[in-house]
Amino acid sequence: MVSIQSDGNLGQVLFASSQYKVIGVDPSEYPSIPDVESAATMTIDSHELREMIRKTGFAASSEMVRYALTGQLLHVIPEKGGGMDVRMVTSDGKRLAYIRRKHGAKDGTAPQKEIKVLLPPKALNLIDRMFTEENEKVALYIDETQVKVITKRGMVFCRLIEGNFPDYETVIPKECELKVSLNPQHFVAAVRKAALMTNEKTRAVKLAFSSGRLVVSTRSQDVGEATSEMAVDYKGEEIQIVFNPDYLIDFARATDVESVDLHLKDKSSAGVFKAGKDYIYVVMPLAVAI
Repeated sequence: MVSIQSDGNLGQVLFASSQYKVIGVDPSEYPSIPDVESAATMTIDSHELREMIRKTGFAASSEMVRYALTGQLLHVIPEKGGGMDVRMVTSDGKRLAYIRRKHGAKDGTAPQKEIKVLLPPKALNLIDRMFTEENEKVALYIDETQVKVITKRGMVFCRLIEGNFPDYETVIPKECELKVSLNPQHFVAAVRKAALMTNEKTRAVKLAFSSGRLVVSTRSQDVGEATSEMAVDYKGEEIQIVFNPDYLIDFARATDVESVDLHLKDKSSAGVFKAGKDYIYVVMPLAVAI
């Protein structure tokens, strides 16, 4: 049997013939958790929240210079009849990940007013790890500065990120004339093969689309060159565009569908990947020659 006792800032652990005294901090000095029970409240399925976290988190910025972009935007719009429109968005200025899920009145509890807050990715990753394989209802209490998330396994409390997130709806291109349908697993394999011949200075791959075919290639004076081909569903004019391969791989790994659509306008405009109508990934091309 283990006995644990405390006296002020001194903790004592007794076990069989052993005794440990650990110097700590007086528990009265531990910061109290603010009450957010009266804040905006919503519930959502853990499986959906986990999906939204994982399908957007990779596109958040790691640069503290643009602090607002280090967060994951949670945008919740209440709808008539008790439903809600839940969106999560991230961007690092070079790409943007957007996912949207619609909920009926029976799918969760909608907040009384619109919510638009920036959540810290570290806190969301912790929440993700707390979820089990079993689906459950997760409660979120949100006010102007903080959020509390309650699951079956515990509670996570964190402060919101301050700052203004860009108007994501204006960033997503509305008109792209060219559309390519491709298998994300085959696509990521082709990109990885070509990316082997890149380095930090030449981290770029060229996508060359022609009727029914995609050629992924790269060329570097310091490393060499590589070419990989795959079949795609495309019947438009030939087009070439250059991207950072890591950005393409991140999205392809996050998808769980057999086909995604890539919408293009020209080699200088953003590419728009869509896995269904409610999961969108926008990535800017690179202005380099390969």
